[in-house]
Amino acid sequence: RKVLLVDDSKMFQSMFQSVLAGSGCSLFLANGGAEALEIVGGRYIDFICSSQYLRDMEGIELCRKVRQLTGFVSKPFVLLTSVEAHDSLTLALPAGVTEIFHKRDVAQLLAFIKRFPSRNARIEGRVLYVEDSPSQREFLKAVLQKHGLIVDAYSSADEAWPHFMADPYDVVITDIVLDGMM
Repeated sequence: RKVLLVDDSKMFQSMFQSVLAGSGCSLFLANGGAEALEIVGGRYIDFICSSQYLRDMEGIELCRKVRQLTGFVSKPFVLLTSVEAHDSLTLALPAGVTEIFHKRDVAQLLAFIKRFPSRNARIEGRVLYVEDSPSQREFLKAVLQKHGLIVDAYSSADEAWPHFMADPYDVVITDIVLDGMM
């Protein structure tokens, strides 16, 4: 994973770098929002972590600008803060911030980065999918299979029930209203 850290504190950059060492992540550093925009405009980045307060703009503003770039609409963008700010959450989420972490929780942030799936990553698991619309059922089944999941798709809960009872599933996806007795 290619991670961009946007923060002008050399001490925090160094600490972040040492925590990421050995994680398999490549780290890119930017001291401010303008520098971060240059980096994301010129190279592939998987994950962005930005301090809330930068010298040239706030992290939320940077997130808005990053979201306008092609290819960054759904990239994870984490806001880092050194103060407890509950109002930041109400401003951050509409701007497209994925999550907010306190700067002291770098180990938790690293775990979050490792667990966050990349857009094209293959995943493993078995899905029971119940959808009475054939076109919707086939479409979502194809999407899930493309990502590596094994999908058993049925048109009704009555049809799916014996399979649910007999086979282990990691997740069940169902339409809200279904035809049939269930």
